[in-house]
Amino acid sequence: MCVCVLLQGMSDAVTDVIDCRAVTSWSWNVTRRSSESRWKDVQVVTAVKSAVLLCVVLLTLVGNGLVIAAVTMYRRLRCVTNQFIVSLALTDLTVALFVMPVSAMFELRAGQSHFTWQFCYFWISCDVTCCTSSRTFT
Repeated sequence: MCVCVLLQGMSDAVTDVIDCRAVTSWSWNVTRRSSESRWKDVQVVTAVKSAVLLCVVLLTLVGNGLVIAAVTMYRRLRCVTNQFIVSLALTDLTVALFVMPVSAMFELRAGQSHFTWQFCYFWISCDVTCCTSSRTFT
């Protein structure tokens, strides 16, 4: 028997006990012959979802990084109003660094988590803190 942690919703973790021998969908534990393709089990929808989520995370990182760099590099942009914009960009940057990658992984794995409960609680606290601070500045 093994224990799998499934995140239901965004707030609480539920522990479920299952028989590991009955689980056949964990393709990263399956050994393949050299003639078989690694991409055989990947569905088109999952590939498109992962590409879109990766683009969203990267665009968030690059866009907010450019905003911060523009305000810090050009002296004429250093006014009180732009300091609020930099603060918002910093909070959005923390969301893109700490929350979005793990959230995208949960989305792609249909809510299954293969992390420890400590990491899940850390991620949930980062999610609540970063998203709340990001919404406070808007």
